[in-house]
Amino acid sequence: MDDKRDFLEQTINQHLGRMLAKREEMDKNGIKHVPVITISTEPGSYGDVIAEELARQMKFEFYNREIIQEVAKSTHADTTLIKSAEQEQLSGIQDLIASLVRKDYIWPGLYLEHLIKVTKAISKKGQAVFVGRGICFILPPEKRFAVLIVAPQEKRIEKIAKQLDKPLKEVEKLIKRREKSRSDFVKKSFHADVNDPVNYDITINTKDLSIEAAVDGIKGLYYKKFPAEQK
Repeated sequence: MDDKRDFLEQTINQHLGRMLAKREEMDKNGIKHVPVITISTEPGSYGDVIAEELARQMKFEFYNREIIQEVAKSTHADTTLIKSAEQEQLSGIQDLIASLVRKDYIWPGLYLEHLIKVTKAISKKGQAVFVGRGICFILPPEKRFAVLIVAPQEKRIEKIAKQLDKPLKEVEKLIKRREKSRSDFVKKSFHADVNDPVNYDITINTKDLSIEAAVDGIKGLYYKKFPAEQK
C-alpha cells in the first residue's frame, strides 16, 4: 500500500509541478495573478450557464466538469470513475472514495485531498471560474470572489422537468436528493453551510434576472472587490 501511495504522490507532484511552472512563466512575463470566481448553484437556477458566459466574457478558464479531468490527472484515475462517483455517491465522501478507487485499498479523504490540491494549483494560475464542489470553501476570501446562484424551487422544478421531459413530482424528488447531497458534502468536507449567504460575496436570485444581467452584476461587484483587476 505504501508503494501505491508513494506512486500516487509522485504523480500528483509531477502534475502540480507542471501547473506551477506555468504560473512561474506567467510571473516572468509580467502576467499578474488574477483572483478566481467560484459559483455555487442550486439545481436548475442557471448557475452553470451564468458561470460559462462569465468565463467567456472575462476570458477566464472555465472549470465545471473540466475539474474532473484535473482531479483524474492528480489521482491517476479514469475520468468516468470520478464522474460516476460524483453523480452517484456525493452524499458520502467515503462511498465516493470507494467508487473512485475500486481496488483493494481505500484512503480516507482521497477525493477531497486531490480536489483541494488541484484547486489550489489552478488558483495560483488565476483567471478561472469554478462551478460547484465547495471550492469557495477551499480558497481564502482574498483569493476568490464567491457567488451563490438561487431561484424559487417551483421555477427550478419547471425548468428541469421541461429539459428532461419528466413529471414535476419526479423532478422535485430529484432536486431534493441533489440538494441534500450538495449540502451533506460541504458540511462533512468543510464544516460549512452551502446555503448560508454569509459564506459568499454575492447571492443572485435568477427568478426575474436574465443571464446577461446576472453576469453583469457579478462582474461589477468582482471589480469592486478587486479594483486592481479592472482594465
